[in-house]
Amino acid sequence: MQITQPSKQYAVVDGDSTIDFSGFPHYIQMPNLRSFATSGFPFTRMADLSDTAVVLPASSSVEALQTFLNVMGRLGADVGYPAIKVTVTDQWDSAALKG
Repeated sequence: MQITQPSKQYAVVDGDSTIDFSGFPHYIQMPNLRSFATSGFPFTRMADLSDTAVVLPASSSVEALQTFLNVMGRLGADVGYPAIKVTVTDQWDSAALKG
C-alpha cells in the first residue's frame, strides 16, 4: 500500500497585474433578495455601511433592536468590517437621508 501526502498547490498573481472589466456588464437587477441574503448587497457596497441609513421607531421593541443588531453583525461578517458608519435614525426625512 502506497501512502501519499496531499498536494499543496499555490497560485500567485503578480502585484503589477491588472484586470479589465470595462467591457463586462457588471450590474444586478434590483431588488434582489438573494444578493442581500448571501452578501448584504447593496448595503455592503461600502464596507463600513457609510451609505446606509436605518430608520427605527423611537421606542423600538427589544425584538426590533435585536434584529437590527443581528443584521448589522451579519453584514459586518459578510464584508469583514464592522458597520461603524451606518446612520440610525427615528425620523424618515428623505431630504436628510438622501445619498
